[in-house]
Amino acid sequence: MKKLLTSLSLLALFSQSTLPIAAQAGADLFNNTNTSESVESTVESETNSSESVETNESEETTETTESSESEETTETTESSESEESSSSEEEISSEESSESETSDSEDEETPTDDESDFIPADVVTLFEEHRQDNTKLDVAWEDYQQVADYTFYDLTVMDPTGVTTYDEILENFETSEEVVVTDEFYEGELSVINFLYQAEEGDFHPERGIEDWAQIEFYFAGDLLIYAGVSTMSFEFADHNKTDVQDIDALSQSTDAVSELATLEPFEINGIGQVLSDGEMHHGIAFPVTPMTEDEAFGSVAVLDVVDDTILSSYTAGSQDIMTYSYTTVTFIGLTNIVPNNLVTL
Repeated sequence: MKKLLTSLSLLALFSQSTLPIAAQAGADLFNNTNTSESVESTVESETNSSESVETNESEETTETTESSESEETTETTESSESEESSSSEEEISSEESSESETSDSEDEETPTDDESDFIPADVVTLFEEHRQDNTKLDVAWEDYQQVADYTFYDLTVMDPTGVTTYDEILENFETSEEVVVTDEFYEGELSVINFLYQAEEGDFHPERGIEDWAQIEFYFAGDLLIYAGVSTMSFEFADHNKTDVQDIDALSQSTDAVSELATLEPFEINGIGQVLSDGEMHHGIAFPVTPMTEDEAFGSVAVLDVVDDTILSSYTAGSQDIMTYSYTTVTFIGLTNIVPNNLVTL
């Protein structure tokens, strides 16, 4: 058996998608494909049956007796029907009260956005205020909120119970606009679904001079969800968006609050992703930084591991890794290099 991260050939093949790249020198374009599936659902209905009751009466009595019995029977029947109607109304009232109490109880137990561990509030604020100026990244981010409803495969516990599957996302994930969907399923290995958001051809960003592109990616161990991420696909490494790599090293070593990143200048988030490890959701924040070595002509990339609102560790990669793969892929690699996990491939 071998570590999953040594099998990046799958990712290399999958990540050769159409993407605009800005790296101070210009842009390159490639090609892509798409696939999609649909799901049908059926609804069944039920009918109710009714019963009737028949009664017989004897004719061997006097007219007076018959009249008396008839009146008594009528009074008894009316009284019985009245009692049954009253009882039925009480039962309906009781059921409605019970349903109302159940609904109120469910509303009270439903966690708010702040209570959810989908993405901590400080990380959401940071991403929304400091992400790349990219209209398609804005759209992808809104669609990404569906991930809050998914269940991740814990990379250490490895319990498949209730985990969101490959087919569930491929069939049910909804995008707010037409996108290119690419999916590759590798049984027993790393499977990937990609949703690519593209600007209209020739609709260039006024500052970068390239089209706004973004993507959402899901990675699976076989068919079990282990990672989700959203990022720009309009790559840029320039003086106005590269954070000093030494500042990042200092923050990650002191386990500062993630809100401290907002004090950095410049600072531009290009991607965010998440994995579940040992019961904790780890979020990776990816952004361009100054070159780590002289060999990096354009710059490097930092991935910070955040739990709740605390920076725990960092991972760095070269700009060439971003151009070969993507921010979502590099974020996945960074997180799985940092967090405890038992990911292996056969």
